Amino acid sequence: MMTTNKYFNHLKLLLVFFLFTFSVTSTTAGTKDVSAPKAALSVDETYSIAAKGLTKKMETDLVLNNIKVKFAKVERYSISKSQIGLRGAGSCQLGEEDNALPINFDVKINVNNKTLTDVAYNFVEAAEDTVESNSLSENESFVTRQLLEKIKADFKTENIVVAIDYLNENLNNGAKAFTGAGEVRLGDMVWKKISFEIAAGGENQTAAAAVKYKIQ
Repeated sequence: MMTTNKYFNHLKLLLVFFLFTFSVTSTTAGTKDVSAPKAALSVDETYSIAAKGLTKKMETDLVLNNIKVKFAKVERYSISKSQIGLRGAGSCQLGEEDNALPINFDVKINVNNKTLTDVAYNFVEAAEDTVESNSLSENESFVTRQLLEKIKADFKTENIVVAIDYLNENLNNGAKAFTGAGEVRLGDMVWKKISFEIAAGGENQTAAAAVKYKIQ
């Protein structure tokens, strides 16, 4: 009889131990880690937030509507765990004017709530920016031409319009490579977002070695 009682006493202790362990584990698992950082913004999200914020800032400062901003040479940099920045060169079209004015900009974004913390820009004198503007114009023309040729071949149609929103130039083992995004219209379809990656090749890198794109 005493042996049986000892057995049951040991069994009770084991049950109490397992219940206590399970309770602690469940409580720990149910607790949210509020210190864990949120997912970082994607490149497309960063550009979209920066472009909208810069446009709104310019429209407010200049008391104009329908300002269109285009990014050209862009650097995405980290400020802190919760803040990133986007700076570089681009252009803006003021209202109905045909001429795009060159600008430099620096935009800071809170990645947690996807809001702007600072927006700065300045207009660049044409004389100071002639070489860079010509280079950016040539790059945009090259990218647009390569996209048109590739999309025409893929969709078997000539009725295609491509508009570049932003363009990054990179060097990969000495060869030029371009990434960016914009909009595309096929036939009578509505405008759709497009992202792309183009590697330059050929003599003097005037042809495309590879053209990749994704229409959303």
